[in-house]
Amino acid sequence: MKRLQAMMTEDILASRRSKGDLCWVLKSWNQDAGDFSPKLLPMSLLDCVKSDPGVVTALAQLPAAEQCQARDQIDAVFTEMHHNFSVGSVRRVGYSLAKIFKQLYDRICVERAGIEQVRALPAGIPTLYLPTHRSYVDFLLVSYICFHYGLPLPVIAAGMGECS
Repeated sequence: MKRLQAMMTEDILASRRSKGDLCWVLKSWNQDAGDFSPKLLPMSLLDCVKSDPGVVTALAQLPAAEQCQARDQIDAVFTEMHHNFSVGSVRRVGYSLAKIFKQLYDRICVERAGIEQVRALPAGIPTLYLPTHRSYVDFLLVSYICFHYGLPLPVIAAGMGECS
């Protein structure tokens, strides 16, 4: 059974233990996510959200007095949630995580078939990862795994304020 599991999974910390972390974080890393590119400026992305047909339709169904308030809420939520993608920041955090995870874990085993399924998804289609969020390590591990395999990094929506 262990042999079968070893054939289906890969320990991504094994290569971190045998090779340098600095070379790993400085590897060539091209992300082309089409319309969902991290290169979009936050305000351009906000304009895309506001002009989305679903959003426009939902706003049109509100009474006129509530439409302005709803637009202000969209702005507020977006301002709280948007990100400024920086490859330099990704590399710094990746280097730190590589060091920390080697200290915390003996192995991080990833199912190869699952990675190949994600890799086979059409470019430009957003992918939603749903970790359990039992701890903040969940989304750090997902990000670390995505970086390791050259997949687009997730944008994390964790620890948001209260729901209304």
